[in-house]
Amino acid sequence: MPVCSFFRVKHSSTIVLSDSCPMADIPDLTSCEGYTKLARFIAESSEYATFHGFTVLYAENLLYLQAEIVQLEKELRMIQDEDRSSSHEDRQNYHRDWGKLRASIGQAANEGEDGRQLAKIEELRGKLNEYCTCLDVSVRE
Repeated sequence: MPVCSFFRVKHSSTIVLSDSCPMADIPDLTSCEGYTKLARFIAESSEYATFHGFTVLYAENLLYLQAEIVQLEKELRMIQDEDRSSSHEDRQNYHRDWGKLRASIGQAANEGEDGRQLAKIEELRGKLNEYCTCLDVSVRE
């Protein structure tokens, strides 16, 4: 018997179970309702477990993240070019001196340092981590 004959989603959030569902044979399900009852049934009878993979949405999300990363990279490259051509000696050396780049933000910053490059790197790092996580999930789907 197909899984869809055992339950259906009603009004996009309510699970309705049919009378022919074999869940009645599983102990401790009589006191459960809705998603809890369905989850316990799936846990006990894994042959009925079917889940929507959302592969189209994963792919679309990855494409949006890629576009965001490309934009952030462009912004980073512009900031790096500005820093290399700056009259400020520390900014000219950010691309080869992590210590000076790191010191460009916060209380340790010297006058003339705005910290934009490091802030953009950190923003890009977060987006790349998000992308890698999403990519890992979508590959497993």
